[in-house]
Amino acid sequence: MFLRRSAHFLHDFKSEKLTMRLGRFFALIFVSVTIFIVIISDEWKQMSFNEQLCSRIINEPLSVSPKEVEQVNAQLSFESQRLMETNYHQMDCSIFVRSFYTKRVTQVELDFPLAFTILVFKNLYQFQVLLRMIYRQHNFYCIHTDLHAPQHLVDYSEKASKCLKNVYLSPRRISVKWSAYSTLEAERLCQVFLLQSTAGTELPIHTNYELVLVLKLLNGSNDVSSRLNLNPERHLRQSFDPIPGNLTLKKGEFHVTLSRAFVEYVHNSTLAQKLEQWLSKTKFSDEHFYSTLNRLPAFPGSSTIDYWRDQFLSRYKQWYPTENCKSNIYSELVCQLNWKDLTNIVKSKRLFVNKFNQQHDFLSIDCMEKWLKFKINNPRAINQNDYVHYPPIRKSIKAQAKPKSF
Repeated sequence: MFLRRSAHFLHDFKSEKLTMRLGRFFALIFVSVTIFIVIISDEWKQMSFNEQLCSRIINEPLSVSPKEVEQVNAQLSFESQRLMETNYHQMDCSIFVRSFYTKRVTQVELDFPLAFTILVFKNLYQFQVLLRMIYRQHNFYCIHTDLHAPQHLVDYSEKASKCLKNVYLSPRRISVKWSAYSTLEAERLCQVFLLQSTAGTELPIHTNYELVLVLKLLNGSNDVSSRLNLNPERHLRQSFDPIPGNLTLKKGEFHVTLSRAFVEYVHNSTLAQKLEQWLSKTKFSDEHFYSTLNRLPAFPGSSTIDYWRDQFLSRYKQWYPTENCKSNIYSELVCQLNWKDLTNIVKSKRLFVNKFNQQHDFLSIDCMEKWLKFKINNPRAINQNDYVHYPPIRKSIKAQAKPKSF
């Protein structure tokens, strides 16, 4: 999914061709594209060697040998090379769509379509797994392919937009650089496109059905972590113009879940436009934009409290230092997850997991897809009690329980 940091927007999205009537929720999640229930079943034992290995990794990790992992990673590396060498321009759509296996879709999902924006930079194998896992014909997808992405990734993205219903390309490609404004800019290009007409280093841990059920619990609230910037020197501006509206700048994750009403308000707000322009001259503008705006009462679904990573619903992510990074591999202080981390990941209730990297481990990506596919074929309802400790859901439940005055 890097997908450099792939942003996924999950909307409640209604559409007639390219004229879209958006519904209640818009989830923005930075990928590069988590889980409700751990499923342990004897059905796994009837599957292929790779599937049995994935089952053991999740349920009995101590029984897995390094040789087995090495063997499967070698197979998947060969498959990755084959994908990069494929001529997608000459491929017929009937062949391209074969890998997008049929998935069960409930009426609940059809009534609550989602929209994703995905920022793609590298790692085709990981990207095609992500797209396959989250794709449903009734949802909407905008792909931003980095200006310097390899040609095979560009070709695959173009083929996906031609062959898959409701998959679109960003109206403009830019070069996305870590810590620069371009990260926020690329995401907003797709966001504006989807409103008018979801790092590729992430993967969903929920099925589409489960995502819908959790987003409904938000009931219009946004999931945006925020707190005062404890390290302002890290984000020095190139100019020292006063911050617009005398706002208090907040810092948080760019991986967020936003209500449809909030997104519309942002795009029509002069203050939001001025803040984005001001942040464009700063470092890590993506970490301040939504976190600052979500603290303003005028913005729909906003929050009055600070909360940080341990209470953040949208993303499972392990930061250095932590005992929960079983791979013990870090990039920019973020754990590069591998197969050793899957036991913990599948127990998480968060929406997406970040970050995987095929350069270190193909197997974890493959197992996540197999595990999610199994859940799709064996759907379970979520337990609301698993989510009440997340601030926006707790706020939503309290608001609905409050007696109405007449």
